[in-house]
Amino acid sequence: MRRRDLILGGVAVGAAPLLLGGGTANAQEAAPAGGIAGSILSSSDANFQTLFVLGAAGYGAAEFGEATTAIDAARAAGGTPAATAEAFWRLGVRVQGIGDAARKRGDEVTARGAYLRAAKYLTTPLFFALATDRRSTADQRAVYQAMNRLWTAAATRFGFEPVRIPYGRSYLPGWFLRAPGPKRRRRTVILNNGNDAQNVDLYAWGGAAAIERGWNALIFEGPGQGAMWFERGVPFRPDWEKVVTPIVDWLRHRSDVDPKRIAIIGWSQGGELVARAAARERRLAAVILDPGVLDLAQTIPLPTELWDLIREGRRDEANAQWAEIYPQLPASTQLTYDKFVLPFGQPTFYDQMRAMLDYDVRDEVRRITAPTLVSQYELDDAVGGEGREVYERLTVRRKRFVEFTAAEGAQYHCGPMAPQRRNEVFFDWLDEVVR
Repeated sequence: MRRRDLILGGVAVGAAPLLLGGGTANAQEAAPAGGIAGSILSSSDANFQTLFVLGAAGYGAAEFGEATTAIDAARAAGGTPAATAEAFWRLGVRVQGIGDAARKRGDEVTARGAYLRAAKYLTTPLFFALATDRRSTADQRAVYQAMNRLWTAAATRFGFEPVRIPYGRSYLPGWFLRAPGPKRRRRTVILNNGNDAQNVDLYAWGGAAAIERGWNALIFEGPGQGAMWFERGVPFRPDWEKVVTPIVDWLRHRSDVDPKRIAIIGWSQGGELVARAAARERRLAAVILDPGVLDLAQTIPLPTELWDLIREGRRDEANAQWAEIYPQLPASTQLTYDKFVLPFGQPTFYDQMRAMLDYDVRDEVRRITAPTLVSQYELDDAVGGEGREVYERLTVRRKRFVEFTAAEGAQYHCGPMAPQRRNEVFFDWLDEVVR
């Protein structure tokens, strides 16, 4: 299963400087093996994305019947990313209508649930915007804003606090999820996103579990993420400690946060970002790298000759070779590549790949001093077995390695079908090390 934010999938690297497509040019490649979970839709990208929708049902961020009805509509229309985007756009709009009607009659509980589900449904057309007629920057911004308005409508009804965290001369937008009960200093977990998930995803993959267990949680959007990218055009940066340190500063000044019990979970690409940050920000009480990622560049299977040109600084030659390669790639591979590199904000292929070289934490992980859990997922085609290597490079005394497996339904990058199991493992460990 190809993960949303890392892999240039479906491609075999030949000896010549070409990427030889493993699928067909119209994105109708066969879905990967994996039983029912691997054969929902004909496009592996669309198939994979729907698993996150189904998984979110465990926290009320989707309804199984609603989601499968949209999947049926996408299947009938060919199962492509564009068909999937359209089916979930229609579903999101319809469920928003349920929320609007409930709000007008004063039923805040139904409104909250409907808005939460609708927000999750609209993450799919946002994810696949580049495969639809909503591909322009303005169009993507509009889809993001539609989705985020729904998340905001749900989050405020949960009582979550919208926050602005000082960041240079600007701010990072976020949400503070306060644990129920008397207001007092509590353990707090920072939920650090990756490349392309949204606030509503962080709610299901961490936020809801945190407050259930008496933790506060902070969901935020950093450079290259959410509003920072779609509305402000601020790209990713490799020195992620410049993002996390202001967050820790801000949290330590809150009267409802225990400054000595702040943990962080880096999800997906966030596993690499947080590894870099934790190597320099020493005030964290615990770190989870989910999954462990050593080097983003190595997740992009370019021919060795092309990587050599990039490393040697031969811009024109590298761009010329890519100009020959790109048109020969399957449409699905083009989409995956375009989506992955977009929030890095680089003008050409050469610049994009040079930027990737800065996201290497092989040496950084040795400098982490906080207790650290590193995860890995069976059948993860995005980063493969890098989690084990990250774990072995750690020098911190208190560390743990966890592999999620197909036997427990938690396979594939980031465990799209098993947020509850994933959260159980992580918060059980956090409860042990952050007392």
